[in-house]
Amino acid sequence: MKNLINKKFLIIYSILISLIFLSLCILYILCNIERTAYLSSFKKVSDNNYNCKINYYDNKFFKNNKIFMVYPYFNYDTDHVLNQKNLSYKLTSYNNLDFDDKIDIQYKLKLKKEVFIFFIFIILIFPIVYLYIIPNIINNYKIYILLLIIHILLYFLLTKLILPLYSMLKLQTNIYDILYSYLFIIISYNLLSYIPNCVHIKNHRIIFTILFCIITNFSFFVIEIIALSVLDMVVLFSDMPNLYSSLITVLTIQMKIITIISSIIYFSSLLILLFLFIYNLYKMFKMKKLNAIMMMLLIISISYILFLRPNKIEMWSIDFLRNANKRGIIYTLNYRINYDRMNNIKPNKELVLNSINLLKTYEEKRDLSNLLLQDSENKRDIFLIFLESFYDYSHFVKLFNKDPFPREYRKWANSSKKIAPNVNNGSFYARLSGLTASSPLYPKTQSEKIDKTLIGLLNENGYCTLALEEALNTYNLKTFYPSIGFSNSIFGLNITNINKYLETNINNLKQPLFVSGFTILGHTDSHIENDFNIAEKNKKFMNYFNGNDRVNLLETIDNSVMTSIEIIKIRDTILKHSPNALIIFKHDHLYPYLRAIVERSTIDENIKRSFLEDNSPSPILIWDGTNGAYKPAINLMPENIPMFIAINAGVTNYKNSVISLLYKEEINNNISTYHKYYKVTNNSIILENNVDESSEIFKYENAQKILSQDIFQGKKYYYELISDLENN
Repeated sequence: MKNLINKKFLIIYSILISLIFLSLCILYILCNIERTAYLSSFKKVSDNNYNCKINYYDNKFFKNNKIFMVYPYFNYDTDHVLNQKNLSYKLTSYNNLDFDDKIDIQYKLKLKKEVFIFFIFIILIFPIVYLYIIPNIINNYKIYILLLIIHILLYFLLTKLILPLYSMLKLQTNIYDILYSYLFIIISYNLLSYIPNCVHIKNHRIIFTILFCIITNFSFFVIEIIALSVLDMVVLFSDMPNLYSSLITVLTIQMKIITIISSIIYFSSLLILLFLFIYNLYKMFKMKKLNAIMMMLLIISISYILFLRPNKIEMWSIDFLRNANKRGIIYTLNYRINYDRMNNIKPNKELVLNSINLLKTYEEKRDLSNLLLQDSENKRDIFLIFLESFYDYSHFVKLFNKDPFPREYRKWANSSKKIAPNVNNGSFYARLSGLTASSPLYPKTQSEKIDKTLIGLLNENGYCTLALEEALNTYNLKTFYPSIGFSNSIFGLNITNINKYLETNINNLKQPLFVSGFTILGHTDSHIENDFNIAEKNKKFMNYFNGNDRVNLLETIDNSVMTSIEIIKIRDTILKHSPNALIIFKHDHLYPYLRAIVERSTIDENIKRSFLEDNSPSPILIWDGTNGAYKPAINLMPENIPMFIAINAGVTNYKNSVISLLYKEEINNNISTYHKYYKVTNNSIILENNVDESSEIFKYENAQKILSQDIFQGKKYYYELISDLENN
């Protein structure tokens, strides 16, 4: 019988290899046939040089795709010269070309290396599938069907019922997520054959596999959906040290207990299952070495293909939520891993020097007069207060029966400029951009001073610099604040206590004074009881929302209204002590669940879209001492706040500084912030999802990204290079 199976396998395997060889021969012949396409969509980039696209005459298969790479050429005499880089084409031509002009060009094809890899993979995997996987399925199909039913029920119960009840995102159903996670469950069943001290338990193998099924669903479809709802990104185990400690710090006692107990159960289950998997692999290796090797190769292959394989990431279009909705959470984890790889590439000295030289050319011709306030005095007191999850519902004011926000606040907000929101770890990134001008990244923990940021420049100009935090230490701020030069930092002031601290201590603080503050009201579970009666006074508005969405929405409106009252109180407290103070209030990010809540509401679609598609939904509130409310004449990006503060503090030694080189310049009606690109039109910004890598704005943003990575994560070549440039 065994010989018969082996003979049958050899026949089928030989036929498969022959078919693959024949397919490659046919594809090779087809690739070498000359075909004609045309160049069009010409965009002039310099004298006689055009970016262009290659288009095809009704050819839907033989073109650039997952199988073929096109190699174009001219088979006739012409002055045109075509340069190709990957899928980008640049034409040198001495003729004036319009956008819609067409130039015929010939091309041949080459098979991509992925095609050969695919065929090799088929040849290697077929014996495993035929000899091991198919017999395994035949022997265990009833159990696999049971596990599939349990898995699908858990998936839909969690993603479509339980999580939306708590105002989490309701992602589109993704069949690949279901199948990939089911594959992990099947593998786990085969790695749970031997369970020590559990032989007496009936169906112990199925019980432990169901436990793994629960852990898998919780990991992919609870933790990641919560992360997408709260942080706009998926999380990895490497994020846990920073995120977990920050989360525990700000939670109430009750939620701390629940979170810690849940974490203990979750990680204990993971460790038990991991031990059982290793133990079973060991037992399998002792009994059937080949089976154990096959299993290990299968696990390594699947892990690489699903999570670790390289993937091209476009920095300007980073959107974890869009990817999760379109391609699933498991694909998005691979996307996040590649995103981290790209961000963790440490730039070399030459790259940093080239970036500095490029940024200095813009610095030298920059006019900062539009940042200087009228009659601004040198060394005035300055206060920069970040507002946790603050949003004033300006898009929905017409839907309120009674606007819950104070008139004094609304008047100030209506005469202010709006500013782009922060994304992902918004609370830390708001501080990072507002104090150092860096776009999002997470600095390595370091004891070295990071000089030439806003705080360093203010210190050099005689300022007392103080950081006030209503929350306890989060995001390693106790290390970060001293590293960028703060003289002192105070944590744990508690909800609404920045104002109380200033009332009590402001007269005892050395002048001139710079204070960076961060509120906590607005964070989950930071609600304060009040008598606003917002729901009662705005029944029509609240009826647009259902169930738990209504509860969460009411909490965040309450918090924002309370914050708007605190804004006025803090401003007035400061002005009593320092009438000419420059005071800035800025949100860190929107309330994490707000987008999902609004999407699920029955609000008029136009109003809904006006909020969801607004790239700058919240105001930056600036009070210019005795001159009152101030509205910037320009689009003030979060990264430009440090330079705005420095100029109005009378700082003159900002040339070559971090905040000057990282200043966001408007170039050809384009501007960037937080690694995204925007078109500036009619005093508003529109997201650009496709940016030419040869464009000035891309090169400028990329140079700033390299410099940020060097200063906050890398070798800090910047300081040596700037010193050399200044000395020479």
